[in-house]
Amino acid sequence: MKAKEKKSKTTVSTKEKILDAALKLFNEKGDAGVTTAQLAEFLGISEGNLWYHFRTKREIVSELNLQLEKEVDKNLSRLPDEKFDLIDFMGYSARAFEYLWEYRFLFRDYFDRSKDEEALLRLQKLTLRGQKNVELILEDMRRRGLLFISKDGARALAVNAWIVHSNWLRFLQVRGNLQEVTESQIKEGFTQLIWLFNPYLSDEGKRAAAAFINEFSLRRSGGEMSQEN
Repeated sequence: MKAKEKKSKTTVSTKEKILDAALKLFNEKGDAGVTTAQLAEFLGISEGNLWYHFRTKREIVSELNLQLEKEVDKNLSRLPDEKFDLIDFMGYSARAFEYLWEYRFLFRDYFDRSKDEEALLRLQKLTLRGQKNVELILEDMRRRGLLFISKDGARALAVNAWIVHSNWLRFLQVRGNLQEVTESQIKEGFTQLIWLFNPYLSDEGKRAAAAFINEFSLRRSGGEMSQEN
C-alpha cells in the first residue's frame, strides 16, 4: 500500500514539473514554438516519460488552461460578502491582470476552445460568474456612494471592464507586432481598466486609484515576473 502511495506522489510531482516547465517555455516561445522533444530535453526526461503523463502537447495546453480557470475561480471566490471598497476592487482587478502575465501564452497565442466543448462551456460559466461578481461589487459601491453612476451605468461598466481585461493582449497584437509581453504592457492594461472608473470616483477615490496604479507591480515576493530586467 505504501509503495503505491509513493508511486502516486512521484507521478503527481512529475506531472507538475512538466506543467511548470511547459508554462515557462510556452510563455517564452509560444506553444507552437515548443515541441514535446524540446520540452522533454528541458526537463531532462525522455519523451516516453513525457507521453506517459500527456499523450499530446494539446493535452498539456488544455491542462494549463484548466489550471488558469481554477486560479480565476479562486480569485472570484475570495470576494467578501459586503463593504467591498475601491482598494479591494483594484486589488481584485490587479490579480486578474497578473493572470495575463502568468499565463500570457494562452491570451497572446489564443487557445482555441472551440475544439474542446468542455473547456468552452467552463469558460462561458466563468465569464458569466465573473461579470456578475463585478456587477454586484459596482452596484454595492454605487449604493454606498463610492461610485457616482446609475444602476444601468454600473452594469455597462462591469461589461466594459471584463472586455478590457479579457482582450487586452489581443489588442496589443493588433496595435503592434507583439513578440513578447512585458510587465509595462500588463500595467498599461491595468491602468486602462482603472481609468474606466475614474469619471465616476470622488476626488479621494481618484487619488487612491492613482496611487494604486503607481504602485502596481508584477514583482511579488518569492519570484521575479518581469522580462524587462
